[in-house]
Amino acid sequence: MGDSIIAGVGVAAIEDAIVGQVAAALASDLKRRVVWSADGRSGIRARGILEQLVPHLPQGHADIVLVSAGVNDVTGLRRSRQWRLDLECLLRALETRYTGATIVMAGIPPLYRFPALPWPLRSVLGQRARRFDEIAEAVAHRRPRCLHVPTVIAREDRRFAPDGYHPSAESYETWGRALAGTISEHLRAGSRQGP
Repeated sequence: MGDSIIAGVGVAAIEDAIVGQVAAALASDLKRRVVWSADGRSGIRARGILEQLVPHLPQGHADIVLVSAGVNDVTGLRRSRQWRLDLECLLRALETRYTGATIVMAGIPPLYRFPALPWPLRSVLGQRARRFDEIAEAVAHRRPRCLHVPTVIAREDRRFAPDGYHPSAESYETWGRALAGTISEHLRAGSRQGP
């Protein structure tokens, strides 16, 4: 759940976006069937995810909840203190709704690499994104059922959709495999530790 990354902006089909790619890679890694759904909105901030999306999440069990948030908080000039509070409230709400699920925070992408952003704005937003991602990592680290997985973007422009701002299909696939690899490791480590 989350922003335009979850909504699949930049690709023609939601299966080619991040949630579909993570699900496909997890199914392959774990040799299991993976059932998934995605709820994302372009432009939404962490507070909006909490207020607009969480109340409408399906009831029942979930093993993994993938969250993409932060870019719109960075570009919308949200204060870092408010970002921390919003994120803590969002994660708490997800942990309460899906007891036992692992909450996976996709790291905020390095905005200084986005071709659509002009210089020096790209540099300024890149520094803010780095700071906000450090906050997200610290918040996730304090929660036992939460993972923060950094987002890495290669320098090549083909890693971006034609808008120069969202991932391309190739980038979603690479990113999905990286997220799934970390999730698989986490799940395997948890099963070795037992109850």
